[in-house]
Amino acid sequence: MIINCYYEFSDSEWNTPRYFEELYSQIKNYYTDFEVNKLNSLYMPERRLSEPCAKYSHAHMIIQNAETKKYFIVTYWDKMECISDYTGWDMENCVEIITASGTHKDDYYYEPLEGHKFIPFSYLTSRIDSDDMIYKLRDTDNNNRVVPKKPMFKGYLYEFRKFLNQDGRFDVKHVSDGEYLPHIEYVKHLNHYAINMSLNGAGQICFRDMEILGLGTALFRPKLSVDFHNPLIPDYHYISVDYDSIKGVKPIDKYYQLLSDLMLKKWNKVKDDRDYINEVAKYGKEWFDNNVPKEKHGEILLNILNFDKLL
Repeated sequence: MIINCYYEFSDSEWNTPRYFEELYSQIKNYYTDFEVNKLNSLYMPERRLSEPCAKYSHAHMIIQNAETKKYFIVTYWDKMECISDYTGWDMENCVEIITASGTHKDDYYYEPLEGHKFIPFSYLTSRIDSDDMIYKLRDTDNNNRVVPKKPMFKGYLYEFRKFLNQDGRFDVKHVSDGEYLPHIEYVKHLNHYAINMSLNGAGQICFRDMEILGLGTALFRPKLSVDFHNPLIPDYHYISVDYDSIKGVKPIDKYYQLLSDLMLKKWNKVKDDRDYINEVAKYGKEWFDNNVPKEKHGEILLNILNFDKLL
């Protein structure tokens, strides 16, 4: 079988090209009976730089049988609902979509997308320099870390994040309000705290979640509905806020108010239980080590792929 792997080659500090290169290498080294080629998606004629969900974008790796044209998608994109909007996708020959992000149909309740079957994968950190700082700082003595007085978040604000920015019970700041920190400084900022809050964004899971887990601090966030190849277990690997009881509440401001109340209730329940915080942080770091490094992504992918499906 001739397998063509399409992904973007670059010297970017962002991790996605490095992870795709690792996936390609593990496929090539494992499937020695195949001819496994790599092609730079940056130069595909269908490439549309302004549309990152188009088929040959920086966020996707296409693994295709050169003869049948059937293919797998491996993606880290956070808006997979848009694949039906672009003619660059040949969905008839798409056999599987392998992802842990972007499987929701809205940015309010994060209900699963309909019409597409997603194969659970894993997720990644943002940049090489972030990784270097994570591994440098992660063995910090947990007793030196502090619990913030309020649930704290720094980032781009929209939807629920923007709502919490107006809620004085939370310390939520927009990066444009003089609060922007370079990647390395942001990792140092996270490392200062024993517990760090993350909030849903364009996709439920994001780089911040992985960086918090990797540092060995406790991740505090709304319960995730996305799936991973190796489950990320609520209240074991991370401190979760269950909001199933309020899903679908309208108008959206009322829903956000109820969700913020649930988050604060859970925060107040756990914030003084340092043993529990440290225990969750420990298990979260173990999950990170088994699922987030690029070598682990390659191992997971080899367990997922069934090339007979491309015949």
